[in-house]
Amino acid sequence: MSPRRNLLLFVIAATSLSACGKKDAELAPLDTAVVVTPAPTVPRVLGFELGHAVDSTRRISGGVSSTFSPRDTVWLSVRTENTGANSMLSARWSFQDGQRVDSTAQAVANRSGAADAVTEFHISKPGGWPAGQYKVEVFLDGASQGIKDFEIRR
Repeated sequence: MSPRRNLLLFVIAATSLSACGKKDAELAPLDTAVVVTPAPTVPRVLGFELGHAVDSTRRISGGVSSTFSPRDTVWLSVRTENTGANSMLSARWSFQDGQRVDSTAQAVANRSGAADAVTEFHISKPGGWPAGQYKVEVFLDGASQGIKDFEIRR
């Protein structure tokens, strides 16, 4: 075979293949667009901390703590994400023998359109807390999200 003939056969084959590719692309249905579904957003507690004060964003200010004095206010800051308008947080505070000290529930403090939120709780006792071991358990929509231990010292 001559080099010219080989070149001619190559050009014919390449043209045929590219025409086939165009023809297949033209026959593809128009409604084959890929639909991307967003990942489901599950409401959850990202974390919670105890401290002596909270700032204007409801976060613990001045550092987290697990030790308090009898007349201190104990602040709890709870960070959540993907919570809706109906999501409820609750905090159950108890003394070392399991005696319930306080239980509070409130709607998650969502900012308009934000995926995350920070909600605060606090307890105080004008006459002062008895010294000992305490704990707070956090619930999101009735499901426990964890427990933090803290201590009241004289």
